[in-house]
Amino acid sequence: MPTLVRFLVVLIVLAAIGIAGMFYLANFVEPHTREMTVKVPADRLKPKEVVPPVAAVPAATDAAAAPADATSPDATAAPAAPAVAPTAPVQQPQSRFRRKLRH
Repeated sequence: MPTLVRFLVVLIVLAAIGIAGMFYLANFVEPHTREMTVKVPADRLKPKEVVPPVAAVPAATDAAAAPADATSPDATAAPAAPAVAPTAPVQQPQSRFRRKLRH
C-alpha cells in the first residue's frame, strides 16, 4: 500500500508542476508579433472550372425502339453516338495542416 500511495503522490506532484507551467505560459508570456509574407503560386489564384455531373441517359440498343428523325433524309441511319460526360478536373488533395493567410 505505501508503494501505491508514493506512486500516486509522485503523479500528483508532476501533474501540479505541468499545470503550473501551463498557467505561467498562458498568463505571463507575451508572444512576439511580426509581419509575415507568404508567396502564393499563380495557379492557386486562378478559379478552377467545376463541371457538374451529367445524368446517365439510357441509350436505345434496338434501331426499331429508337424513334427515327422525321427531318433526316436517311431514316434508317444508325442513331448518333451517346454524348460522353465530361470529366471534372483533378484537384490536388487538401492538406490538413494548411496555413491560414491573413489579408
